[in-house]
Order: sequence, then structure tokens, then C-alpha cells
Amino acid sequence: MIFILTWLWLIYPILEATAQGLLYRYDKKFGRVKGYRFYLQLSVIRAMAFILWVTFVVEAQDSFVFPLLGYAVGCHFAIFYILLNWYRGDPWDYGSDIPMPLQLAISGGLICCSLGVLKTLGYFN
Repeated sequence: MIFILTWLWLIYPILEATAQGLLYRYDKKFGRVKGYRFYLQLSVIRAMAFILWVTFVVEAQDSFVFPLLGYAVGCHFAIFYILLNWYRGDPWDYGSDIPMPLQLAISGGLICCSLGVLKTLGYFN
């Protein structure tokens, strides 16, 4: 069951990138209210989605939150920015503070370590 729930988290970054990309494409002013962006609101929505997802995972099988947090953050950074840049028509590594290959390597390592910890703890039996 936890295997399915870990794959279920991949839906959130895809949906968020799709929503922001489509809103950007159809309304170039999305994300700006008097010059400010909606970073706080998006962070709150991400946190609520994570809490809801962790609730389902912990209810399915008692697990630790830290490996799940590492998995969620790694998946977000590996998927979200590449998809968002694709929707916007920008190069795949556009607008990143660190080089995108390094960001993908860190995200992949975080995902592998998190899944490794969960496997070691016996959650993928």
C-alpha cells in the first residue's frame, strides 16, 4: 500500500506545474498582485498537500515523516521546475539558482536515500 502512496505523491508536482503553466500561458499577469508573487500561498498549499499525503501514508502504515519529507521535496524539485519551464516555453534549466543538472542530482539522491531508508525500515515488503 505504501508503494502506491509514494507514487501518488508524484501527482502533486505535476498538477501544480500544469496549473501554473496554463495560467501563465493564458494570463501573463498570474502570480502578481501589485508586483508581489504568491510564494507564501503556494508554500501553504504545498504544506497542506504534504500533510494530507503524510496522513494517508501514516494511516496505511506507521512510518517516519523525515524520509517522506525528503522524498516529497526531491520529487518536487525534480519534476516541478522542468515541467513549468516546458509549459512556459523556456529552456528546461531556465531560472534556476543552481545549475539544473546539480539540482536534479541532489533531488535524485534525496529520493534514493529516502526510499532506501523506507525500504530498510521494511515499508516496501
